[in-house]
Amino acid sequence: MKNTLFIASVIFLAGCGGGSGDGGSPSLPDPKSEHSKDYDASLLEAYFHANNTKSDTLGLTLNTVSAKLQYKDNTGRHVYLSGSDEIEVLADGVKLQSNQVIDSTLFFTAPASGVGIYEFVWRRDGQVIAQASLGEMPVEFTSTVTYDGDKINYSWPEESDHKYTYIAAGLSCDNNAFTKYYSENENWRDNVISGGSVSFDLAQAFAVTDANLRSTYTTCTVITDLIAEDTNLSPQLSGSNIKVDARFSELSYKTLF
Repeated sequence: MKNTLFIASVIFLAGCGGGSGDGGSPSLPDPKSEHSKDYDASLLEAYFHANNTKSDTLGLTLNTVSAKLQYKDNTGRHVYLSGSDEIEVLADGVKLQSNQVIDSTLFFTAPASGVGIYEFVWRRDGQVIAQASLGEMPVEFTSTVTYDGDKINYSWPEESDHKYTYIAAGLSCDNNAFTKYYSENENWRDNVISGGSVSFDLAQAFAVTDANLRSTYTTCTVITDLIAEDTNLSPQLSGSNIKVDARFSELSYKTLF
Protein backbone atom coordinates (compact mmCIF):
# COMPACT_ATOMS: atom_id res chain seq x y z
CA MET A 1 0.00 0.00 0.00
CA LYS A 2 1.27 3.44 -0.92
CA ASN A 3 3.43 4.96 1.84
CA THR A 4 2.22 2.37 4.37
CA LEU A 5 5.62 2.05 5.99
CA PHE A 6 5.90 5.79 6.52
CA ILE A 7 2.39 6.06 7.98
CA ALA A 8 2.99 3.13 10.35
CA SER A 9 6.32 4.52 11.52
CA VAL A 10 5.09 8.02 12.33
CA ILE A 11 1.99 6.77 14.14
CA PHE A 12 4.16 4.41 16.20
CA LEU A 13 6.63 7.20 17.01
CA ALA A 14 3.84 9.58 17.93
CA GLY A 15 2.33 6.97 20.18
CA CYS A 16 5.49 6.07 22.04
CA GLY A 17 6.75 8.28 24.79
CA GLY A 18 6.96 8.52 28.49
CA GLY A 19 8.96 10.63 30.85
CA SER A 20 11.81 10.48 33.27
CA GLY A 21 9.40 9.70 36.11
CA ASP A 22 9.77 10.93 39.67
CA GLY A 23 11.99 8.10 40.85
CA GLY A 24 11.19 4.91 42.69
CA SER A 25 11.44 4.31 46.40
CA PRO A 26 15.14 4.29 47.44
CA SER A 27 14.39 1.58 50.00
CA LEU A 28 13.43 -0.95 47.34
CA PRO A 29 16.01 -2.53 45.02
CA ASP A 30 15.76 -2.50 41.25
CA PRO A 31 14.37 -5.92 40.20
CA LYS A 32 16.09 -5.53 36.81
CA SER A 33 13.24 -7.48 35.24
CA GLU A 34 11.14 -7.14 32.10
CA HIS A 35 8.04 -8.46 33.90
CA SER A 36 5.77 -6.10 35.81
CA LYS A 37 4.88 -8.73 38.43
CA ASP A 38 8.47 -8.62 39.72
CA TYR A 39 8.14 -4.95 40.72
CA ASP A 40 6.60 -3.42 43.79
CA ALA A 41 3.79 -1.18 42.53
CA SER A 42 5.52 1.89 43.99
CA LEU A 43 8.42 1.39 41.54
CA LEU A 44 6.18 1.54 38.46
CA GLU A 45 3.98 4.12 36.81
CA ALA A 46 1.23 3.68 34.25
CA TYR A 47 1.70 5.81 31.15
CA PHE A 48 -1.21 6.50 28.77
CA HIS A 49 -1.01 8.42 25.52
CA ALA A 50 -4.07 9.47 23.48
CA ASN A 51 -3.48 10.35 19.85
CA ASN A 52 -5.90 11.63 17.21
CA THR A 53 -4.56 11.29 13.66
CA LYS A 54 -6.17 12.76 10.55
CA SER A 55 -5.29 12.96 6.88
CA ASP A 56 -7.69 14.69 4.50
CA THR A 57 -5.73 13.31 1.54
CA LEU A 58 -6.21 9.71 2.67
CA GLY A 59 -9.65 10.28 4.14
CA LEU A 60 -8.17 8.93 7.37
CA THR A 61 -9.36 9.49 10.93
CA LEU A 62 -7.62 7.31 13.50
CA ASN A 63 -8.02 7.78 17.26
CA THR A 64 -5.74 5.59 19.33
CA VAL A 65 -4.49 5.12 22.88
CA SER A 66 -1.19 3.53 23.83
CA ALA A 67 -0.52 2.31 27.34
CA LYS A 68 2.27 0.67 29.28
CA LEU A 69 3.78 0.21 32.71
CA GLN A 70 7.24 1.67 33.10
CA TYR A 71 9.95 1.59 35.73
CA LYS A 72 10.17 5.07 37.22
CA ASP A 73 13.97 5.15 37.37
CA ASN A 74 14.44 3.93 33.78
CA THR A 75 11.39 4.56 31.60
CA GLY A 76 13.23 3.28 28.54
CA ARG A 77 13.29 -0.26 29.92
CA HIS A 78 10.66 -2.61 28.51
CA VAL A 79 8.36 -3.78 31.31
CA TYR A 80 5.86 -6.32 30.02
CA LEU A 81 2.44 -6.63 31.63
CA SER A 82 2.43 -9.85 33.66
CA GLY A 83 0.99 -11.55 36.72
CA SER A 84 -2.15 -9.85 38.01
CA ASP A 85 -1.39 -6.46 36.45
CA GLU A 86 -4.14 -5.18 34.15
CA ILE A 87 -4.46 -2.07 31.99
CA GLU A 88 -7.94 -0.80 31.11
CA VAL A 89 -8.98 1.98 28.73
CA LEU A 90 -12.58 3.22 28.45
CA ALA A 91 -13.95 5.64 25.87
CA ASP A 92 -17.18 7.28 27.03
CA GLY A 93 -17.72 4.38 29.41
CA VAL A 94 -17.10 1.64 26.83
CA LYS A 95 -14.12 -0.64 27.46
CA LEU A 96 -11.68 -0.76 24.54
CA GLN A 97 -9.90 -3.94 23.53
CA SER A 98 -6.17 -3.88 22.87
CA ASN A 99 -5.63 -4.78 19.22
CA GLN A 100 -1.86 -4.58 19.00
CA VAL A 101 1.22 -4.89 21.20
CA ILE A 102 4.58 -3.42 20.15
CA ASP A 103 7.41 -4.20 22.54
CA SER A 104 5.81 -3.59 25.96
CA THR A 105 3.23 -1.05 24.74
CA LEU A 106 -0.45 -1.90 24.26
CA PHE A 107 -2.45 -0.11 21.56
CA PHE A 108 -6.20 0.53 21.57
CA THR A 109 -8.39 1.94 18.79
CA ALA A 110 -11.04 4.44 19.85
CA PRO A 111 -14.15 5.49 17.88
CA ALA A 112 -13.28 7.59 14.82
CA SER A 113 -16.24 9.83 15.61
CA GLY A 114 -14.38 11.11 18.66
CA VAL A 115 -14.33 10.54 22.41
CA GLY A 116 -15.79 12.81 25.09
CA ILE A 117 -14.05 11.28 28.09
CA TYR A 118 -11.25 8.73 28.33
CA GLU A 119 -10.76 6.72 31.51
CA PHE A 120 -7.48 4.94 32.24
CA VAL A 121 -7.01 2.31 34.95
CA TRP A 122 -4.13 0.16 36.25
CA ARG A 123 -5.15 -2.75 38.46
CA ARG A 124 -3.13 -5.32 40.41
CA ASP A 125 -4.81 -8.26 42.10
CA GLY A 126 -8.11 -6.71 41.08
CA GLN A 127 -7.41 -3.54 43.07
CA VAL A 128 -7.03 -0.13 41.46
CA ILE A 129 -3.43 1.07 41.75
CA ALA A 130 -3.88 4.22 39.67
CA GLN A 131 -6.54 5.79 37.50
CA ALA A 132 -7.09 8.93 35.47
CA SER A 133 -9.56 10.60 33.15
CA LEU A 134 -9.12 12.91 30.18
CA GLY A 135 -11.93 15.06 28.84
CA GLU A 136 -10.11 17.20 26.29
CA MET A 137 -7.72 16.80 23.38
CA PRO A 138 -5.47 19.29 21.55
CA VAL A 139 -7.36 21.41 19.02
CA GLU A 140 -7.26 19.86 15.56
CA PHE A 141 -6.17 21.79 12.48
CA THR A 142 -5.87 21.40 8.73
CA SER A 143 -2.76 22.83 7.14
CA THR A 144 -2.59 24.70 3.85
CA VAL A 145 0.25 23.28 1.74
CA THR A 146 1.93 24.90 -1.25
CA TYR A 147 4.92 24.01 -3.42
CA ASP A 148 6.90 26.55 -5.45
CA GLY A 149 9.39 24.22 -7.13
CA ASP A 150 11.98 24.63 -4.37
CA LYS A 151 10.13 24.60 -1.04
CA ILE A 152 7.12 22.82 0.44
CA ASN A 153 5.30 25.30 2.68
CA TYR A 154 2.81 24.47 5.46
CA SER A 155 0.65 26.93 7.37
CA TRP A 156 -2.26 26.67 9.82
CA PRO A 157 -4.01 28.78 12.48
CA GLU A 158 -2.22 28.55 15.82
CA GLU A 159 -4.12 27.93 19.05
CA SER A 160 -3.08 29.57 22.30
CA ASP A 161 -1.37 27.27 24.82
CA HIS A 162 -0.47 24.79 22.07
CA LYS A 163 2.95 23.52 21.06
CA TYR A 164 3.56 22.48 17.46
CA THR A 165 6.24 20.11 16.19
CA TYR A 166 6.81 17.70 13.33
CA ILE A 167 8.04 14.12 13.49
CA ALA A 168 9.61 13.94 10.02
CA ALA A 169 9.19 14.97 6.42
CA GLY A 170 9.30 12.07 3.98
CA LEU A 171 9.92 12.26 0.25
CA SER A 172 8.52 9.32 -1.72
CA CYS A 173 8.70 8.84 -5.48
CA ASP A 174 7.07 6.22 -7.72
CA ASN A 175 5.39 4.27 -4.92
CA ASN A 176 8.46 4.16 -2.65
CA ALA A 177 10.96 3.36 -5.41
CA PHE A 178 12.86 6.30 -3.88
CA THR A 179 12.41 7.50 -0.31
CA LYS A 180 14.22 9.95 1.90
CA TYR A 181 13.44 11.39 5.32
CA TYR A 182 14.31 14.64 7.03
CA SER A 183 14.24 15.80 10.64
CA GLU A 184 16.03 18.89 11.84
CA ASN A 185 16.84 17.25 15.18
CA GLU A 186 17.62 13.70 16.26
CA ASN A 187 14.76 13.87 18.75
CA TRP A 188 11.61 14.93 16.90
CA ARG A 189 10.27 16.60 20.05
CA ASP A 190 12.92 19.28 19.48
CA ASN A 191 11.45 20.11 16.04
CA VAL A 192 9.42 22.98 17.49
CA ILE A 193 7.44 25.12 15.03
CA SER A 194 6.52 28.71 15.83
CA GLY A 195 4.28 31.13 13.96
CA GLY A 196 1.96 28.48 12.54
CA SER A 197 4.15 27.67 9.54
CA VAL A 198 7.10 25.56 8.45
CA SER A 199 8.90 25.04 5.14
CA PHE A 200 11.17 22.33 3.78
CA ASP A 201 13.66 23.15 1.06
CA LEU A 202 14.16 20.20 -1.31
CA ALA A 203 17.90 20.76 -1.65
CA GLN A 204 18.49 21.29 2.07
CA ALA A 205 16.17 18.61 3.42
CA PHE A 206 16.56 15.88 0.81
CA ALA A 207 19.67 16.85 -1.21
CA VAL A 208 17.69 16.83 -4.48
CA THR A 209 16.17 19.36 -6.85
CA ASP A 210 12.85 19.41 -8.64
CA ALA A 211 14.68 18.98 -11.96
CA ASN A 212 16.57 15.94 -10.63
CA LEU A 213 13.37 14.29 -9.52
CA ARG A 214 11.42 15.04 -12.71
CA SER A 215 14.20 13.58 -14.86
CA THR A 216 14.05 10.27 -12.99
CA TYR A 217 10.58 9.71 -11.57
CA THR A 218 6.97 9.92 -12.72
CA THR A 219 5.51 11.26 -9.49
CA CYS A 220 6.82 12.42 -6.11
CA THR A 221 5.04 13.22 -2.86
CA VAL A 222 6.15 14.78 0.43
CA ILE A 223 4.47 13.43 3.58
CA THR A 224 4.80 15.35 6.83
CA ASP A 225 3.47 14.47 10.28
CA LEU A 226 2.56 17.71 12.05
CA ILE A 227 1.88 17.52 15.78
CA ALA A 228 -0.16 19.69 18.16
CA GLU A 229 0.00 19.39 21.96
CA ASP A 230 -2.01 21.36 24.50
CA THR A 231 0.50 22.69 27.03
CA ASN A 232 -2.34 23.26 29.53
CA LEU A 233 -3.75 19.76 29.26
CA SER A 234 -5.18 18.82 32.66
CA PRO A 235 -6.05 15.13 33.02
CA GLN A 236 -7.54 14.11 36.36
CA LEU A 237 -4.97 11.85 38.05
CA SER A 238 -5.40 9.65 41.10
CA GLY A 239 -1.79 9.91 42.24
CA SER A 240 1.87 10.19 41.34
CA ASN A 241 2.24 6.80 39.65
CA ILE A 242 0.22 7.56 36.52
CA LYS A 243 0.92 9.89 33.59
CA VAL A 244 -1.34 10.94 30.71
CA ASP A 245 -0.62 13.01 27.64
CA ALA A 246 -2.34 13.63 24.30
CA ARG A 247 -1.53 14.78 20.78
CA PHE A 248 -3.21 15.64 17.53
CA SER A 249 -1.37 14.51 14.41
CA GLU A 250 -2.03 15.69 10.88
CA LEU A 251 -0.56 13.48 8.15
CA SER A 252 -0.18 16.02 5.36
CA TYR A 253 0.46 14.96 1.76
CA LYS A 254 1.69 17.20 -1.04
CA THR A 255 2.14 15.82 -4.52
CA LEU A 256 5.02 17.69 -6.13
CA PHE A 257 4.26 16.41 -9.63
